[in-house]
Amino acid sequence: MLKEEISAVIFGRKLLLKFEGITPIEVNTLAQDLDKRMREIADETKMYDSSKVAIMAALSYAAELDKLRSQLKNIGSAEERKIDGMIVELQKTVEGEP
Repeated sequence: MLKEEISAVIFGRKLLLKFEGITPIEVNTLAQDLDKRMREIADETKMYDSSKVAIMAALSYAAELDKLRSQLKNIGSAEERKIDGMIVELQKTVEGEP
């Protein structure tokens, strides 16, 4: 996919965005989600400085990403334990153990 310039309005600022590997529709969806999150943060904190609100939004996304990474790691560990258990059971079956 080629980089395509996409216009989006985020927190009242018109931006020209270029991304590779995602469609213009996906970029617009991400921009809308970011705009919504920034507005929610501004309303909750009564802070309307766009730079500060953007930093708060970035931290919010970073915390969410960290939580998802942790959950994925836990899922991976649980799946590995299940697979290890299955391997042991298969080995017992192959070796003729009850």
